[in-house]
Amino acid sequence: MGRWRSRILFGLIVYFGGFATAIYYLAPVSQDAADRTARQKFSLNWPGKADISSEKCKAVAGQFGNKMRNAVTFAEEQAKRVAELYKTTRACADETSGTRAAAD
Repeated sequence: MGRWRSRILFGLIVYFGGFATAIYYLAPVSQDAADRTARQKFSLNWPGKADISSEKCKAVAGQFGNKMRNAVTFAEEQAKRVAELYKTTRACADETSGTRAAAD
């Protein structure tokens, strides 16, 4: 009997958690906070404190984008090769089954 109560409670927690998340993401950001994050540098907290500028991040992102495009292009080419191989294999199988049917 108490099981339906826990289900309702769990459902309400999930519902209001999603609602709170939506409010958080849709809330307006002050101009000061937007400018501050745009000017900040990402710094690592280990000895040496390497600073990564936004230009460096953009360069790395560009290289990553190029590598991803190469991977997608390679995958597309391989998919075309597999499709052609499948068509030729299927055509050979159809010919083989056709000759068997004609021989029978």
